[in-house]
Order: sequence, then C-alpha cells, then structure tokens
Amino acid sequence: MRILDKLEAVRRLLPKTPVIENNRGVANRLGVDAATVTELLGSLLGKVDKWLATARESRIATDFRRDAQDAHALIGACLSLGASGLHQKLASIESVLRDDFAAPDRVPAAPLPEEIAEKLAPIAAEVTRIRSGLQPTASAPAPASVAAPAPATAAEPA
Repeated sequence: MRILDKLEAVRRLLPKTPVIENNRGVANRLGVDAATVTELLGSLLGKVDKWLATARESRIATDFRRDAQDAHALIGACLSLGASGLHQKLASIESVLRDDFAAPDRVPAAPLPEEIAEKLAPIAAEVTRIRSGLQPTASAPAPASVAAPAPATAAEPA
C-alpha cells in the first residue's frame, strides 16, 4: 500500500469535523433551548450570506475596511453560537481585508474580483456545510429535501 493510500485510509477513519459545537452545550451557555440555537445559527448564516454578497462587490479601500469590520462582528456571533470553523475562516479573511485589501498603498492596485471571490470561497463553503447539518426546528419549515409525512386519509385511522 502506498503512503498516499494509507493517508487516505486514515483520513476516512477520522471523525468528520462537527458542523458546530454541541448544540446543547451552546444552549446551556446561552440559557436557551437547542431549537433557539438552531434558529440563531440560521439567522447568522443569512447574515453571512448577505455579507458575502456585499464583500464580492467591494472594489475600494473603504469598502474593504467596512467588510473587515462586518466580518469582525460576525466572528463574535460565530463564537457565541459554537461555529468555530466559520469563525476561523472569517478571522482569516478579516485580516486579509484589513491588512491587504484596505491598505492605503494597495488602493492603486485594488484586488481583482476573481481574487476577492477566491478569498471568500472557503467562507461560502463553510456556510453550506453548516446549513446542511442544521436540523429543522418545529417553528422553521423543513427543507424541500425532507419529505413531509403524507396526510391521513379517511380510510386510515388517525
């Protein structure tokens, strides 16, 4: 067996990165129930989606400084809700936005939209990963991929 094959075999045995910290642990820390944590995470992901859309359109230093400040606020929410993977990715892009893209000496050579998209791609992927792992709550509609039970008919006992 080649070394790469062995590494791949070991990687498959390792546990997958959790979508978020234990939902009950976060709920206990915040003093809410697990369903509320799920709803808060859904709201956070919506805000990250909006932030990504805005950041993709940024072209000048003031836009990048604003994006860095907004990323910083989202980082705090990620930490509160146990989304450590998203926190790490946002922290990484925050420093790029603040230190590289918003640097005064960088303004004449602003990043290309492709460069911005490349830097934002890991965040979008993490949002998708988290969203796919969220369990629907009673107050939130189930995603289309979750089939609802068929309604009982008159011939079936209720």
